[in-house]
Amino acid sequence: MKTLLRLWPVLLLALGTLQAADDGLIAAVRAADDARVAAMLAGDEARLDATLSDELRYAHSSGHLNDKASYIKARLAANTAYNRVEYKERTFQPAAPGVVLMFGRVLIHSGRAEKPPVDLNFLAVWREEHGAWRLLAWQSNTHTEPAAPAAK
Repeated sequence: MKTLLRLWPVLLLALGTLQAADDGLIAAVRAADDARVAAMLAGDEARLDATLSDELRYAHSSGHLNDKASYIKARLAANTAYNRVEYKERTFQPAAPGVVLMFGRVLIHSGRAEKPPVDLNFLAVWREEHGAWRLLAWQSNTHTEPAAPAAK
């Protein structure tokens, strides 16, 4: 018991250090995602290219799949340009060294102002590649509110 009590401060210090490391990691991935969104909205091909892994696999809620080249081409096409990306929820979870999961809910505004946004749930995988965080995978589905329980 005395040994455990002596180790307690060391354990607390180690947990605090791990939390600080996770906070820095999450801040870096959040910044990378913010840069990706800004590049999409600006239609900046070079900046968008820099935020995406060469091995990107992007699965849309429609079921359509893109690799990096086809995704960039689609995002830069005038008929699919985004006006605004509004995260309703965005959570980050370190999954392994150099890998962070990002999941949540997002509203994608595109086209005319009166057109309702696309409301999506998503899971994204970020991977550290050569010292930079890049989007490796995205999977989304249309958000629907849970059905109300049936009345008894």
